[in-house]
Amino acid sequence: MYSNDVRKCHVGHTSQSSYIYSNPHPMWSATGITLSMILFVLCLNPLLYYLDERLQGLRAHGTQRKTTVITYAEDVSILMTLQEDVLTVRDAIACYEKATGATLNIEKSSALGVGTWDTTCEIMGIEYIEEIKILGVKIRKTVKQSALAS
Repeated sequence: MYSNDVRKCHVGHTSQSSYIYSNPHPMWSATGITLSMILFVLCLNPLLYYLDERLQGLRAHGTQRKTTVITYAEDVSILMTLQEDVLTVRDAIACYEKATGATLNIEKSSALGVGTWDTTCEIMGIEYIEEIKILGVKIRKTVKQSALAS
């Protein structure tokens, strides 16, 4: 996922443009860096692509299109439909953490078991909750519960 990665980022569009070189420590961890969100997105994109290629995700009725990951700014929601997906996600996040120096904050993470998902399935120590809000939409265990909550 992160092999042969590009380690410099061109900033600007004139002859006065500069380059930002990465180092083993994530640049976005420092406060006040104006490019922090851009760098975060550049580093996050390979992870999102990797997950989209490997997870079954959710499919809308009657279509082949799927949704595996929903992102907004630094919030990432991963949609898993198979218990085996937990291993794929765990390995992908471990690779992302190693490559970027960023870490998943388990305390700020949560899981929601939807439908027949077995909530005894441990997901990296993340706590299961009754309701998750994604892009302002409340999601619960069933479609009916979700509709009533939103």
